[in-house]
Amino acid sequence: MGKERDMKSFARYAAPAAALALLAGLAWAQAQAKPINRKCPLKPDVRIDPAQTVTYKGKVIGLCCSDCTEKFKKNPEAYMGAVKADAHLPMEPSGLASAKAALDSGKSGPYLCVLLFAGKDAKTQGLIKALSDPSVDGDLGGCAYAKVEFKKDSDEAKLLNVSAAGTLVIVDPTQDPPKVIKSLGAASPASLIKELQAGKKAMEKK
Repeated sequence: MGKERDMKSFARYAAPAAALALLAGLAWAQAQAKPINRKCPLKPDVRIDPAQTVTYKGKVIGLCCSDCTEKFKKNPEAYMGAVKADAHLPMEPSGLASAKAALDSGKSGPYLCVLLFAGKDAKTQGLIKALSDPSVDGDLGGCAYAKVEFKKDSDEAKLLNVSAAGTLVIVDPTQDPPKVIKSLGAASPASLIKELQAGKKAMEKK
């Protein structure tokens, strides 16, 4: 009788615990899921914000803003045709038209500013490869980014102390003049993510 009573007592408490564990597991899995797309289906030229997502038919869809998220939720079928499942593919990031545009955008955000001073050299190609890695999307998406042609005597190069092509500068554009947090001549996706996160923390500490 004692064993039977103990088994019933165990079952009474084990079932709710198992249910809670299952719910926790599902919540964790949902939190780990990443958007399948890079661009907003409502605004195809705009990168998604990784924090704005909707799960539809088992797929996590990224949107660019809360307004687009709400519109998608109301009528997902109207927009699913514009969803491109390309988040797993390397793709060079699109950016603003100039260094000035990126600095101005970053200052008004405020956002961390990332500028690639590009040339036809191997260093530039290595940095583009790192920037194009899908794992970098989430951190780069929250920055004001631009790729500009390196010109030795340009105002931007002088302002940010860039002396050669194939240089990536991470900048706090809210300072006057803009402050270079980090200058890179080479980076892996992992090291670039680390530097972007460190740059954002540096801006937050001001």
